[in-house]
Amino acid sequence: MNTRCSEKENNVDVLLVNPPSSIIGRYKAEHLGMGYLAAVLQKENFRVKIIDAPLEDLSIRETVKKILKTKVSLIIGFSVITPEAFYSVIEIVSFLALVKVCLLYTSPSPRDLSTSRMPSSA
Repeated sequence: MNTRCSEKENNVDVLLVNPPSSIIGRYKAEHLGMGYLAAVLQKENFRVKIIDAPLEDLSIRETVKKILKTKVSLIIGFSVITPEAFYSVIEIVSFLALVKVCLLYTSPSPRDLSTSRMPSSA
């Protein structure tokens, strides 16, 4: 996943952000879920950019700067798969001063064992 973009590539429909992690010694790898999502969106002719903060060793402030340099026309999506990521996203959003923010819960948790909330089970 190439997250370096020219000025033209900084105009996107969808920006996907994997927030920074403070876990020392964390294994670094591309966020495959975001890669798959970006591929599907691109197939549907959406312009997509990924900011993978842990992979790029970005702090919260550096992540915010990269987000602000990107002109997003539709949506900014954040990966929130750990409590730490949730708090990082809250901090990022507070820096961005976004008026409307929606955090979408899309993964089953242990409390959901009896009922699935995934769209595919509808």
